[in-house]
Amino acid sequence: MDCARCKATVESGSRFCGFCGAPAAVEARLNWDDPKLAVASDPPLRRTYRLLQSWYREHVLGADYGYTHGKTTRPVGSLLAPDAVASDRALNFFDDRSILDYVDHRVPEVQAASGTLEEHRLRHNMLSSMPMAFSFVAALRQAEDRARIVSQLFGVDCAEVIEVFAEWTPNRPSAELLNDRTAFDATILYRSSTGTTGLIGIETKYTEPLSQRKYLKDRYVQVTNDCGWFRPSAETALVASKTNQLWRNAMLAAVSERLIVDEARLAIIGLDQDASLWKSADALTAQMAKPERILSRTWESVVESLSSSSIASFAALFNERYLDTSPLYRRQVSSRLRRSTAAAEEQRRWRFVGPTECWASSSERDEVVDRWAVLIPAVWQALSDPARTLAIPAAPPNDFDRTLGWWSPLIDLMVYSLAWQSPAQGLTRWMGTGRPLADARLSLIEAVWGRHLDAVSHFLWLGHEEYESQAASLLGLAHQQRPDPPPGLPQLTEASTSVRNPATGGSDPLHLTMHCWAPLERSVAGPAAMILGALSSGPNRAVLHCPDYHGWYRELHEQGAELPARGDTHGWRVDVMVDGIGYLGTYRRSLATGRWFAGDYEAHLLGAV
Repeated sequence: MDCARCKATVESGSRFCGFCGAPAAVEARLNWDDPKLAVASDPPLRRTYRLLQSWYREHVLGADYGYTHGKTTRPVGSLLAPDAVASDRALNFFDDRSILDYVDHRVPEVQAASGTLEEHRLRHNMLSSMPMAFSFVAALRQAEDRARIVSQLFGVDCAEVIEVFAEWTPNRPSAELLNDRTAFDATILYRSSTGTTGLIGIETKYTEPLSQRKYLKDRYVQVTNDCGWFRPSAETALVASKTNQLWRNAMLAAVSERLIVDEARLAIIGLDQDASLWKSADALTAQMAKPERILSRTWESVVESLSSSSIASFAALFNERYLDTSPLYRRQVSSRLRRSTAAAEEQRRWRFVGPTECWASSSERDEVVDRWAVLIPAVWQALSDPARTLAIPAAPPNDFDRTLGWWSPLIDLMVYSLAWQSPAQGLTRWMGTGRPLADARLSLIEAVWGRHLDAVSHFLWLGHEEYESQAASLLGLAHQQRPDPPPGLPQLTEASTSVRNPATGGSDPLHLTMHCWAPLERSVAGPAAMILGALSSGPNRAVLHCPDYHGWYRELHEQGAELPARGDTHGWRVDVMVDGIGYLGTYRRSLATGRWFAGDYEAHLLGAV
């Protein structure tokens, strides 16, 4: 028979599906706060944050819950169902493809080095600190101001971040280290302003307790007595279960200092309310010869520090997922999905290649418009790249000028590629159908701006109306009126809008409306050339070559109208080429809207008024 949930074949006589873990028989889906999804043995702190992860899974990810497999099989709200992860492997990493890319790169490295890494826990357990640490590391690696972040967060002189790793231990024989498998959850290697090297080994905790096993080896005693980090006979106190794991972390930092860097520290990061963790941290610090080597930081302070950095948007999303428990007590608070629930895995695959060199070139120019146009070429080029490479940031930068350039290409995609009469209508309809990604333009929008579309939707519905009227006026088409806003527009939160967003600070705070009309303006480089080439069968093809981005869509509209009519049902296909950018797509004229669009006709009709 087939599983009632994922439709996989279930072996005869089996009560549970071997793929998704669900009962083979039909079972009513449980709500996120159903007591059946809780774990009775949870202490109060863990119970609260397990419930938060269950809420996030259902309301933000729209993903089903998984099942434990032990003496009994039961559903748990903070576990992701295997079939959900199989269809979208970025689920446990904020649905962020750039974080997933780092995870996929780092996991084989750890496994090749015989590191301890439970991959199922990493990808399925939302309550685990392991995906927490991997996501933090991936975001820090992307931050342009990571040296300033490290200096501010940990109080060290960091002039350059050399490398950041998740699940790391020095690449030395085990006997030179602790002769065990102790590793840091995260590691930062840096260089100071004086040229010395430093290491911050980080132990992260969410709600899981420290290891309760009391490990004791001769090597531990030797390191403790010889490294100069600990007070005399510190091992007799630190071998206790409440400090044993932190003691091993501190010894690994001490050995790392002797082997590879000039100075090292151990940072412990956990929830502010985790009294047990901080009691253990205090007990460790009391046995240190130099207590300043131990850095205790709360996740709340980490988020506060990141909120004024280039990865502020990550900090806001991190806070919503891991720290903000307000949805548990305000039952009317809901969150819109920030991921596609109607897409195949291959439709999600985009590869981010880091900050583009365009940033530097735009800052050197005097033309104000370049602040909005700087990333537009990279977005068009990504659409025609079979490798789906995105040479743009995966999140809005904190710098104002760069943020303008980050949001702007989204408007061009909606108005000039999808050719939506009403971007507000198109975005709302697309989100309402589960964000299907069959069209490459929608897939790209999901990959780059998908987690921030609440802000865009708010802006398009409540900001300037010119997207509906201005384009129609410039093209000589019938005037379009923006429809009335739909009920249930998202209530914006810090997480959904992050920093420098188009939804707050006036009707057009980032001037995205007044700087999006270049393709409709007359070209300053002279008239474009239309090269015609009729095919013997099938649709007629033409090439529009434009020497400038300014005016290309206007030329397409005006010269496309002059193409000779045909006696069959085939329309014209026009390949658009723009100097300095390249191929913009193959365009057709919609009989329903009168606009030239690229891609799927159904995607174009989403924005029809």
